[in-house]
Amino acid sequence: MAIMVPLTCTGDFSLNKFFVSCPMNFENELVKEIESFWFSLIDLDGLPTREPLPEFEIDTGGVELKTPLHLGLQINFFSKLALRVLMRIESFEARYFDQFEKGLAKLALEKYLPPQKINIQIESMKSRLFHEGNLLESATKVLAKRNYIFDKESDMTLLFRVVKDRVVISIDTSGEHLHFRGYRKFQGEAPIRENLASLILQLSDLNTMQDQVIFDPYCGSGTFFFESQLSHFPNFNRKYSFQKFKNIPAIFKSDSWKKNYRWINSNQINQFFGIEKNTDTYKKIALNSEVFKDVFCPIEIQAVQADSENYDLKKIDDFAAGKKIALVTNPPYGERSAAGDVVKSIERFEGLKNLEKVVIIHPENWKFHFKKLKLAKSIPFSNQGLKTQVSIFEK
Repeated sequence: MAIMVPLTCTGDFSLNKFFVSCPMNFENELVKEIESFWFSLIDLDGLPTREPLPEFEIDTGGVELKTPLHLGLQINFFSKLALRVLMRIESFEARYFDQFEKGLAKLALEKYLPPQKINIQIESMKSRLFHEGNLLESATKVLAKRNYIFDKESDMTLLFRVVKDRVVISIDTSGEHLHFRGYRKFQGEAPIRENLASLILQLSDLNTMQDQVIFDPYCGSGTFFFESQLSHFPNFNRKYSFQKFKNIPAIFKSDSWKKNYRWINSNQINQFFGIEKNTDTYKKIALNSEVFKDVFCPIEIQAVQADSENYDLKKIDDFAAGKKIALVTNPPYGERSAAGDVVKSIERFEGLKNLEKVVIIHPENWKFHFKKLKLAKSIPFSNQGLKTQVSIFEK
């Protein structure tokens, strides 16, 4: 499946092919996200890009696109759903190991990286060259002759994907996976991964609304609040492996390159109210807020240490002061909590005066019965390897 947008360029930029990976089955959401921030990317003159949207080829677990180097690398800054951004650097046919080694020997790796320690990852499917261990041994031997030494602890990764006897080689431009934002230094029990929290907010259309109250009655260490605040704000303050590339665009080499994004607004557009019962986890919200302020921007979160099952709804209404309220939560389930108590607790929040939406991650066997809210979406969802679903209820 592809979204057909003509691929044309307004400058003399050569095109590079990128593959942006994301959680399985959410490739279309990744396309929508890239479209949403595309014109916040900058061209080599430091101004918002004039390049049109590229054509997206949707594949399992990600999307592929062709774009100038300086734009493809910036996807690392802006995407909240992506796991990593890979740059394709070579492709060749190989049915036998001698063909694999000959193709690899022609790889112009020096164009991108000086000789160094590199991690090598190999995936093979539907190919004669199916033994990934033997492929790794072969790749290690060939590259070592050029002083690229295999080290699985290296932050520079070369990826081989062998499908139906075609070898595709990519460099990871991200380094550490992109869901590591840098703010969540203190975690509660069974936290939701950052990019999955952002995905929930996007699926619920909560990132497109402003001046509302995001309410989480089981807020843990505050991930939904932080991801909501980050939804339109790039991550400049972590390290990316592309910063070590030979051909990194000059615009990213100066000490002041971040100032080119001067039109991006980091003001807090929503209010956040959370309830957390556990004392230790509750303290982590304030600790993470301090880290978030240093890494990104200030954030204000109203959090209380209490039991959400009997918390006074009037206090939440008073905090909202007439604003619309969206409840979004990843409550305790499985062995962590009795299902019936959690379901009843969430159902009673329908009593909030201006509750417009309820978004819940929960096991498939949980059933919610609201009087005014109707089920708008139910989406299968994997959270920490557990099969769950996201239910979105609206008025």
